[in-house]
Amino acid sequence: MSRRAALWPFAGFYFCYFSFVGVTSPYWGLYLASLGLTPWAIAVLASMPSLARISAPGFWGWLADRHGQRQKLIRLTTLAAAISFAGLWLDTAPGPPRLPTRSGGVDGDELRDGSAVGANARS
Repeated sequence: MSRRAALWPFAGFYFCYFSFVGVTSPYWGLYLASLGLTPWAIAVLASMPSLARISAPGFWGWLADRHGQRQKLIRLTTLAAAISFAGLWLDTAPGPPRLPTRSGGVDGDELRDGSAVGANARS
């Protein structure tokens, strides 16, 4: 297989990934606003991908270097991500999947009036 042909899967992945991000990111805030979330809650949720891009590579790199089992770590985290994603289909309610939150609410219910996030930010 030529070097150029070996790069096509990566090119396809990046094309799909950035197409998805480009199509969904302009509407993410509007979608969250339609759910009734406060501007503060929308800002917190919108900042999560950026925070993950900053902190996650260093953490996973450190963990892989510390234990020396990079391939095993990749397999385990991929399996964990697949299982987590598959859990979205366990919800039987109509409409989009409702994600459980830290306080036991569902889909940001506790963030609608700003009490959970705002109260923590003020104290």
